[in-house]
Amino acid sequence: ERYDDLNSFGNGTYRVQERVNYSLGYETNTAKEWSYNIAAAVNGEFQGGRNFQYTTGVTWQPKDNIRLSGEVIHNDRDGWLIHQEEQNFTAFQANQWRTNLNFDYFLTAKQQFRMVLQWVGIKAVGDEYYFLPSDAPTNNRDLLRVAKPAGPSDDFSISQLNFQLRYRWQIAPLSDLFVV
Repeated sequence: ERYDDLNSFGNGTYRVQERVNYSLGYETNTAKEWSYNIAAAVNGEFQGGRNFQYTTGVTWQPKDNIRLSGEVIHNDRDGWLIHQEEQNFTAFQANQWRTNLNFDYFLTAKQQFRMVLQWVGIKAVGDEYYFLPSDAPTNNRDLLRVAKPAGPSDDFSISQLNFQLRYRWQIAPLSDLFVV
């Protein structure tokens, strides 16, 4: 149990329920040409519910200075708490898919070229609604469960693709120049 003031974006502090998190993962030897990873995790959400996360990935390193890796992550969330506006919060039932494709080329020990392609897809349906009273005592800042506030639906879907090229040059220890 703890208090959170970051996710309300300046609209108050609220109590987060005690949560239990579990994870299990396996990764093969990354020093070999091909390596694989798989993981599963169960994380508690802020106001109850669970976040089930499944991850799988593969890495191919044909030479010491070239690496190509890919990863797929799926989250099945029940109770994903998101701040909406002012003191209003919504807990969502959500499915989220993420994929990462990374290409790394190490020109020298101090120079690296990286290309990253990332996709995120989320479909979320508002399930529970909460209100953070501004007049609550500072030692008891519980979110109050309320009926859905008037206005449009909080449901949302996102599909976003990002592409990034990055060059890193280590000028001196702890002094890197990044061109992104």
